[in-house]
Amino acid sequence: MKPEESASESPTGSPLSPTGGCLDLEWHQLDRRYEELRLRHPERERRLLASLAENAQQVPIVVVALSDSSRYLVIDGFQRLRALERLGQDSVKAVMWDLDEAEALILDRSLRSSQKLSALEQGWLLLELHSGQGLSLEELAQRFDQSLSWISRRLSLVRDLPEAVQQHVRLGRIPAQAAMRYLVPVSRQSRQEALRLAEAIASAQLTTREVEKLYAVWLKGSGSAREQLLEDPRLTLRVVEESRRPAARRPADELVGKIERLAAWARQLAPLERCVHDDLTPPQRHHLQELLRQSIAQLEHLEKEIIHAESRPPDLPRLGNVRLSLA
Repeated sequence: MKPEESASESPTGSPLSPTGGCLDLEWHQLDRRYEELRLRHPERERRLLASLAENAQQVPIVVVALSDSSRYLVIDGFQRLRALERLGQDSVKAVMWDLDEAEALILDRSLRSSQKLSALEQGWLLLELHSGQGLSLEELAQRFDQSLSWISRRLSLVRDLPEAVQQHVRLGRIPAQAAMRYLVPVSRQSRQEALRLAEAIASAQLTTREVEKLYAVWLKGSGSAREQLLEDPRLTLRVVEESRRPAARRPADELVGKIERLAAWARQLAPLERCVHDDLTPPQRHHLQELLRQSIAQLEHLEKEIIHAESRPPDLPRLGNVRLSLA
Protein backbone atom coordinates (compact mmCIF):
# COMPACT_ATOMS: atom_id res chain seq x y z
CA MET A 1 0.00 0.00 0.00
CA LYS A 2 1.31 3.45 -0.88
CA PRO A 3 1.89 5.86 2.01
CA GLU A 4 -0.73 8.42 2.87
CA GLU A 5 1.16 11.28 1.25
CA SER A 6 0.45 9.89 -2.23
CA ALA A 7 -3.26 10.23 -1.69
CA SER A 8 -3.29 13.45 0.32
CA GLU A 9 -4.75 16.78 -0.75
CA SER A 10 -1.43 18.65 -0.52
CA PRO A 11 0.75 18.32 -3.63
CA THR A 12 3.94 18.62 -1.60
CA GLY A 13 3.13 15.63 0.63
CA SER A 14 3.04 17.69 3.83
CA PRO A 15 1.55 21.13 4.45
CA LEU A 16 3.95 24.05 4.52
CA SER A 17 3.45 26.01 7.71
CA PRO A 18 4.35 29.61 8.58
CA THR A 19 4.71 28.56 12.22
CA GLY A 20 5.39 24.84 12.22
CA GLY A 21 3.19 24.43 15.30
CA CYS A 22 1.86 20.85 15.50
CA LEU A 23 -1.22 19.88 17.51
CA ASP A 24 -3.31 16.85 18.39
CA LEU A 25 -6.90 18.01 18.17
CA GLU A 26 -10.15 16.34 19.14
CA TRP A 27 -13.15 16.38 16.83
CA HIS A 28 -15.17 18.89 18.82
CA GLN A 29 -12.34 21.42 18.40
CA LEU A 30 -12.59 21.44 14.59
CA ASP A 31 -14.65 23.94 12.61
CA ARG A 32 -15.18 22.41 9.13
CA ARG A 33 -17.25 25.18 7.49
CA TYR A 34 -14.94 25.36 4.45
CA GLU A 35 -15.43 21.71 3.62
CA GLU A 36 -18.14 22.89 1.22
CA LEU A 37 -15.55 24.69 -0.91
CA ARG A 38 -14.09 21.41 -2.18
CA LEU A 39 -15.34 18.67 -4.48
CA ARG A 40 -15.39 15.11 -3.24
CA HIS A 41 -13.63 12.38 -5.20
CA PRO A 42 -14.95 9.00 -4.02
CA GLU A 43 -12.27 6.84 -5.65
CA ARG A 44 -9.46 9.02 -4.32
CA GLU A 45 -11.00 8.93 -0.85
CA ARG A 46 -11.25 5.14 -0.94
CA ARG A 47 -7.52 4.91 -1.64
CA LEU A 48 -6.76 7.38 1.13
CA LEU A 49 -8.94 5.43 3.57
CA ALA A 50 -7.01 2.22 2.84
CA SER A 51 -3.69 4.03 3.24
CA LEU A 52 -4.67 5.58 6.58
CA ALA A 53 -5.95 2.24 7.84
CA GLU A 54 -2.55 0.70 7.16
CA ASN A 55 -0.15 3.55 7.90
CA ALA A 56 -2.12 5.85 10.26
CA GLN A 57 -2.09 9.61 9.74
CA GLN A 58 1.26 10.86 8.45
CA VAL A 59 0.26 14.23 6.96
CA PRO A 60 -1.35 16.75 9.34
CA ILE A 61 -4.36 18.82 8.39
CA VAL A 62 -4.01 22.62 8.29
CA VAL A 63 -5.87 24.86 10.76
CA VAL A 64 -5.96 28.42 12.00
CA ALA A 65 -6.96 29.45 15.50
CA LEU A 66 -10.38 30.99 16.05
CA SER A 67 -11.07 33.75 18.55
CA ASP A 68 -12.28 31.00 20.85
CA SER A 69 -8.84 29.56 21.65
CA SER A 70 -10.21 26.06 22.11
CA ARG A 71 -11.49 25.81 18.49
CA TYR A 72 -9.66 25.73 15.18
CA LEU A 73 -10.82 26.41 11.65
CA VAL A 74 -9.84 23.71 9.14
CA ILE A 75 -8.18 25.13 6.01
CA ASP A 76 -6.90 21.96 4.32
CA GLY A 77 -7.21 18.21 4.87
CA PHE A 78 -10.93 17.52 4.51
CA GLN A 79 -10.45 14.20 2.70
CA ARG A 80 -8.19 13.03 5.53
CA LEU A 81 -10.74 14.16 8.10
CA ARG A 82 -13.53 12.15 6.48
CA ALA A 83 -11.30 9.08 6.25
CA LEU A 84 -10.12 9.37 9.88
CA GLU A 85 -13.71 9.85 10.98
CA ARG A 86 -14.72 6.64 9.23
CA LEU A 87 -11.83 4.82 10.91
CA GLY A 88 -13.03 5.99 14.33
CA GLN A 89 -9.92 7.95 15.28
CA ASP A 90 -10.20 9.92 18.52
CA SER A 91 -7.91 12.78 17.51
CA VAL A 92 -6.38 14.41 14.47
CA LYS A 93 -2.85 15.66 13.84
CA ALA A 94 -2.87 19.30 12.71
CA VAL A 95 -0.44 22.09 11.91
CA MET A 96 -1.53 25.62 12.82
CA TRP A 97 -0.92 28.60 10.60
CA ASP A 98 -0.59 31.97 12.33
CA LEU A 99 -2.79 33.77 9.78
CA ASP A 100 -6.31 35.12 9.57
CA GLU A 101 -8.95 33.18 7.63
CA ALA A 102 -8.67 35.05 4.34
CA GLU A 103 -4.88 34.93 4.24
CA ALA A 104 -4.89 31.24 5.12
CA LEU A 105 -7.36 30.41 2.33
CA ILE A 106 -5.32 32.34 -0.22
CA LEU A 107 -2.03 30.78 0.94
CA ASP A 108 -3.55 27.32 0.83
CA ARG A 109 -4.66 27.90 -2.75
CA SER A 110 -1.21 29.16 -3.76
CA LEU A 111 0.46 26.09 -2.22
CA ARG A 112 -1.89 23.85 -4.19
CA SER A 113 -1.45 25.76 -7.46
CA SER A 114 -0.38 22.60 -9.28
CA GLN A 115 -3.80 21.11 -8.58
CA LYS A 116 -6.31 22.25 -11.18
CA LEU A 117 -9.50 23.37 -9.48
CA SER A 118 -12.76 23.33 -11.37
CA ALA A 119 -14.31 26.70 -12.15
CA LEU A 120 -16.96 25.93 -9.53
CA GLU A 121 -14.37 25.35 -6.81
CA GLN A 122 -12.69 28.59 -7.80
CA GLY A 123 -16.05 30.32 -7.60
CA TRP A 124 -16.79 28.89 -4.15
CA LEU A 125 -13.45 30.15 -2.83
CA LEU A 126 -13.85 33.59 -4.39
CA LEU A 127 -17.41 33.92 -3.08
CA GLU A 128 -16.27 33.12 0.46
CA LEU A 129 -13.42 35.61 0.25
CA HIS A 130 -15.68 38.28 -1.25
CA SER A 131 -18.89 37.81 0.75
CA GLY A 132 -17.55 36.10 3.84
CA GLN A 133 -14.19 37.80 4.31
CA GLY A 134 -14.97 41.17 2.72
CA LEU A 135 -12.31 41.27 0.01
CA SER A 136 -13.25 43.50 -2.92
CA LEU A 137 -13.27 42.24 -6.50
CA GLU A 138 -10.20 44.36 -7.20
CA GLU A 139 -8.36 42.78 -4.26
CA LEU A 140 -9.31 39.30 -5.43
CA ALA A 141 -8.09 40.04 -8.95
CA GLN A 142 -4.80 41.28 -7.56
CA ARG A 143 -4.29 38.42 -5.09
CA PHE A 144 -5.07 35.71 -7.64
CA ASP A 145 -3.33 37.52 -10.53
CA GLN A 146 -6.47 37.43 -12.66
CA SER A 147 -8.60 40.00 -14.45
CA LEU A 148 -11.76 41.49 -12.97
CA SER A 149 -13.68 39.78 -15.75
CA TRP A 150 -12.28 36.37 -14.72
CA ILE A 151 -13.28 36.98 -11.09
CA SER A 152 -16.78 38.12 -12.10
CA ARG A 153 -17.34 35.10 -14.35
CA ARG A 154 -16.43 32.67 -11.58
CA LEU A 155 -18.73 34.42 -9.11
CA SER A 156 -21.58 34.50 -11.63
CA LEU A 157 -21.16 30.78 -12.22
CA VAL A 158 -21.80 30.03 -8.55
CA ARG A 159 -24.65 32.52 -8.23
CA ASP A 160 -26.41 31.18 -11.33
CA LEU A 161 -26.41 27.57 -10.17
CA PRO A 162 -28.98 26.59 -7.50
CA GLU A 163 -27.47 25.50 -4.20
CA ALA A 164 -29.08 22.05 -4.43
CA VAL A 165 -27.30 21.47 -7.75
CA GLN A 166 -24.00 22.64 -6.25
CA GLN A 167 -24.44 20.17 -3.42
CA HIS A 168 -24.79 17.32 -5.92
CA VAL A 169 -21.52 18.49 -7.49
CA ARG A 170 -19.74 18.69 -4.11
CA LEU A 171 -20.76 15.13 -3.29
CA GLY A 172 -19.60 13.80 -6.65
CA ARG A 173 -23.08 12.94 -7.91
CA ILE A 174 -22.82 15.31 -10.89
CA PRO A 175 -19.49 16.00 -12.66
CA ALA A 176 -18.40 19.60 -12.19
CA GLN A 177 -17.79 20.05 -15.93
CA ALA A 178 -21.30 18.80 -16.70
CA ALA A 179 -22.84 21.25 -14.24
CA MET A 180 -20.91 24.19 -15.66
CA ARG A 181 -21.47 23.42 -19.33
CA TYR A 182 -25.07 22.22 -19.30
CA LEU A 183 -26.88 22.96 -16.04
CA VAL A 184 -25.80 26.59 -15.77
CA PRO A 185 -27.39 27.50 -19.15
CA VAL A 186 -30.60 25.68 -18.15
CA SER A 187 -30.61 27.48 -14.79
CA ARG A 188 -30.30 30.86 -16.46
CA GLN A 189 -33.51 30.06 -18.32
CA SER A 190 -35.32 28.36 -15.44
CA ARG A 191 -33.89 27.47 -12.04
CA GLN A 192 -36.76 25.06 -11.45
CA GLU A 193 -36.01 23.16 -14.67
CA ALA A 194 -32.32 23.05 -13.74
CA LEU A 195 -33.21 21.51 -10.38
CA ARG A 196 -35.37 18.84 -12.00
CA LEU A 197 -32.73 18.02 -14.58
CA ALA A 198 -30.01 17.90 -11.92
CA GLU A 199 -32.03 15.43 -9.84
CA ALA A 200 -32.43 13.15 -12.86
CA ILE A 201 -28.70 13.33 -13.66
CA ALA A 202 -27.67 12.71 -10.05
CA SER A 203 -29.99 9.74 -9.63
CA ALA A 204 -28.62 8.11 -12.80
CA GLN A 205 -24.95 8.86 -11.93
CA LEU A 206 -24.14 10.05 -15.46
CA THR A 207 -20.78 10.99 -16.92
CA THR A 208 -20.08 14.38 -18.50
CA ARG A 209 -20.34 12.81 -21.97
CA GLU A 210 -23.73 11.30 -21.13
CA VAL A 211 -24.98 14.62 -19.75
CA GLU A 212 -23.87 16.27 -23.00
CA LYS A 213 -26.10 13.87 -24.97
CA LEU A 214 -29.04 14.47 -22.62
CA TYR A 215 -28.58 18.22 -22.90
CA ALA A 216 -28.80 17.97 -26.71
CA VAL A 217 -32.10 16.08 -26.35
CA TRP A 218 -33.30 18.66 -23.82
CA LEU A 219 -32.61 21.56 -26.17
CA LYS A 220 -34.41 19.96 -29.11
CA GLY A 221 -37.16 18.21 -27.18
CA SER A 222 -40.76 19.22 -26.63
CA GLY A 223 -42.43 19.23 -23.23
CA SER A 224 -43.32 15.53 -23.44
CA ALA A 225 -39.80 14.59 -24.58
CA ARG A 226 -38.31 16.46 -21.64
CA GLU A 227 -40.66 14.74 -19.23
CA GLN A 228 -39.61 11.34 -20.58
CA LEU A 229 -35.97 12.37 -20.20
CA LEU A 230 -36.51 13.38 -16.58
CA GLU A 231 -38.39 10.18 -15.82
CA ASP A 232 -35.73 7.84 -17.21
CA PRO A 233 -32.44 9.42 -18.36
CA ARG A 234 -30.86 6.04 -19.07
CA LEU A 235 -33.71 5.05 -21.37
CA THR A 236 -33.35 8.35 -23.23
CA LEU A 237 -29.63 7.68 -23.73
CA ARG A 238 -30.37 4.20 -25.08
CA VAL A 239 -32.85 5.67 -27.56
CA VAL A 240 -30.25 8.24 -28.65
CA GLU A 241 -27.66 5.50 -29.19
CA GLU A 242 -30.11 3.39 -31.18
CA SER A 243 -31.01 6.34 -33.40
CA ARG A 244 -27.34 6.94 -34.21
CA ARG A 245 -26.64 3.39 -35.33
CA PRO A 246 -26.62 3.02 -39.12
CA ALA A 247 -29.61 1.11 -40.40
CA ALA A 248 -28.88 -2.42 -41.55
CA ARG A 249 -28.39 -2.42 -45.32
CA ARG A 250 -30.90 -4.52 -47.28
CA PRO A 251 -29.36 -7.33 -49.40
CA ALA A 252 -31.04 -5.87 -52.49
CA ASP A 253 -29.35 -2.49 -51.92
CA GLU A 254 -26.02 -4.21 -51.36
CA LEU A 255 -26.41 -6.20 -54.61
CA VAL A 256 -27.24 -3.10 -56.66
CA GLY A 257 -24.31 -1.22 -55.14
CA LYS A 258 -21.82 -3.98 -55.93
CA ILE A 259 -23.02 -4.38 -59.54
CA GLU A 260 -22.77 -0.60 -60.04
CA ARG A 261 -19.20 -0.65 -58.73
CA LEU A 262 -18.39 -3.67 -60.92
CA ALA A 263 -19.71 -1.85 -64.02
CA ALA A 264 -17.61 1.20 -63.15
CA TRP A 265 -14.50 -0.96 -62.75
CA ALA A 266 -15.20 -2.70 -66.09
CA ARG A 267 -15.32 0.68 -67.86
CA GLN A 268 -11.93 1.49 -66.42
CA LEU A 269 -10.41 -1.61 -68.09
CA ALA A 270 -10.80 -0.32 -71.66
CA PRO A 271 -7.63 1.84 -71.65
CA LEU A 272 -5.63 -1.16 -70.41
CA GLU A 273 -6.63 -3.59 -73.19
CA ARG A 274 -3.48 -2.90 -75.27
CA CYS A 275 -1.30 -4.49 -72.59
CA VAL A 276 -2.95 -7.88 -73.36
CA HIS A 277 -0.79 -8.14 -76.51
CA ASP A 278 2.32 -6.31 -75.38
CA ASP A 279 2.90 -6.82 -71.67
CA LEU A 280 1.13 -9.95 -70.39
CA THR A 281 3.06 -13.18 -70.13
CA PRO A 282 1.39 -16.45 -71.21
CA PRO A 283 0.80 -17.54 -67.57
CA GLN A 284 -0.81 -14.17 -66.83
CA ARG A 285 -3.09 -14.49 -69.86
CA HIS A 286 -4.22 -17.98 -68.79
CA HIS A 287 -4.85 -16.73 -65.25
CA LEU A 288 -6.92 -13.79 -66.49
CA GLN A 289 -8.89 -16.06 -68.83
CA GLU A 290 -9.83 -18.31 -65.94
CA LEU A 291 -10.88 -15.36 -63.75
CA LEU A 292 -12.97 -13.89 -66.57
CA ARG A 293 -14.68 -17.24 -67.26
CA GLN A 294 -15.61 -17.55 -63.58
CA SER A 295 -16.82 -13.95 -63.41
CA ILE A 296 -18.83 -14.22 -66.63
CA ALA A 297 -20.44 -17.45 -65.43
CA GLN A 298 -21.45 -15.83 -62.14
CA LEU A 299 -22.81 -12.75 -63.91
CA GLU A 300 -24.76 -14.87 -66.42
CA HIS A 301 -26.26 -16.84 -63.56
CA LEU A 302 -27.24 -13.60 -61.85
CA GLU A 303 -28.76 -12.30 -65.09
CA LYS A 304 -30.88 -15.46 -65.41
CA GLU A 305 -32.08 -15.01 -61.84
CA ILE A 306 -33.12 -11.46 -62.63
CA ILE A 307 -34.97 -12.60 -65.79
CA HIS A 308 -36.74 -15.34 -63.82
CA ALA A 309 -37.70 -12.84 -61.14
CA GLU A 310 -39.17 -10.54 -63.79
CA SER A 311 -41.29 -13.35 -65.27
CA ARG A 312 -42.44 -14.80 -61.90
CA PRO A 313 -45.95 -13.77 -60.80
CA PRO A 314 -45.63 -11.33 -57.88
CA ASP A 315 -47.74 -13.50 -55.58
CA LEU A 316 -45.80 -16.72 -56.18
CA PRO A 317 -43.53 -17.45 -53.20
CA ARG A 318 -39.99 -18.71 -53.61
CA LEU A 319 -37.71 -20.85 -51.45
CA GLY A 320 -34.07 -20.49 -52.40
CA ASN A 321 -33.81 -21.30 -56.13
CA VAL A 322 -37.04 -23.36 -56.16
CA ARG A 323 -40.43 -21.88 -56.93
CA LEU A 324 -43.28 -23.11 -54.79
CA SER A 325 -46.47 -23.99 -56.53
CA LEU A 326 -49.59 -23.31 -54.51
CA ALA A 327 -51.87 -25.22 -56.91
